[in-house]
Amino acid sequence: MRKLRYLFLIVLLCVLSNGIYGQRTANVTTSYKYYVEEGQSLAQAKEKALQLAQVQSRAKEFGTIINQSTTTVMSEDNGESKENFYALNSSDVKGEWIETKGEPKYKVEYVDDVLIVTVTVSGLIREIKSAAVDLDVKFMRSSNGDEMVESTDFKNGDDIFLQFSSPIDGYIAVYLVDGEGAFCLLPYHQDKLGKVKVKGGKRYTFFSEKEAPKESNGIVQQYTMTCSSDKQVENNKIYVIFSPNMFVKANDNNSGVNEYGMDLPRQLDFQSFNKWLSKNRKHDKDMVVVLENITIRK
Repeated sequence: MRKLRYLFLIVLLCVLSNGIYGQRTANVTTSYKYYVEEGQSLAQAKEKALQLAQVQSRAKEFGTIINQSTTTVMSEDNGESKENFYALNSSDVKGEWIETKGEPKYKVEYVDDVLIVTVTVSGLIREIKSAAVDLDVKFMRSSNGDEMVESTDFKNGDDIFLQFSSPIDGYIAVYLVDGEGAFCLLPYHQDKLGKVKVKGGKRYTFFSEKEAPKESNGIVQQYTMTCSSDKQVENNKIYVIFSPNMFVKANDNNSGVNEYGMDLPRQLDFQSFNKWLSKNRKHDKDMVVVLENITIRK
C-alpha cells in the first residue's frame, strides 16, 4: 500500500510539473485575407499571406508582448541645444509555428480592381515562455571573387556565404528550399558525421574554403547561386537551424548536377524535410529556426 502511495505521489508530481513548466501546444486552422501590394508578384503575395496567417493564429492562441522603449537624443545646431524624444513600440507573438499539416489552400480574386489572396492553413503551434537563443545570421554575396557584401538578393553566378555566431555552444544545419525540394547546404556533402558543432562566441563563415576551420579542411563546399534558364527571377528559402542539443541532418540523397553542370548538394523532397524538421522541433523546445527569403535574378 505504501508503494502505491509513493507511485501515486510521483505521478501527481509529474502531472503538476508538466502543468506548471510545460509549453502549451494547439492544433489550429486559420484563414487570412491579404491585399496584394503594388509591385508584388503572386508568389510573394502568397508567401506574405501565409506568414501573416501563421502570426495571426499564434497571437490569437497565446497573445503578444508589447514592448516600448524611449530614447532622448541631445544635439547642438548653431550653438542651440536641441532635445529630440523618440519612442519605439514593438510586439512579439508568444508562440511559434511548429508544423504545417497538409497543403495551404489559396483563393486569388480581384475585388474592386484590388488583387486579394486568401489563404487557409492548418498546423501545430507551441507557446513560447522564454526568449530564444539570440543568433547572428548574415547571408553574404560575392561576384567574381570580389569582397563579400551582406545581401539576400543574388545574380546568376554569384557565390553565397553564411556568417554565423551564437552566444552558446550548439549544433547547426542549413537547408535551401526551392520548387524541387530541400537541399542540404550544411553539413557538407562529404561530412560523414551528419552534424556540425559550433562554439559559443565564435564567428563562422560557412561555404568558404578560405575561412573554414582546420577541422573542415577538404570537405568544404562553395555554392554558386543559379537561376533556371527559363526564369528571370527565382525565390528560394534558406533555413538556418540551431540547437544547443545535438541533432543530425535529415536522410537525403545525391542530387547529381544542374543544367549548368554544377554539382548539387544532397537533397530530399520538401514533405520529408518538413516532417524531419517538425519532429525535431516537437522534441527540442530549444531549437531555433531562422528563415530567410533569397532572390536570384538573371
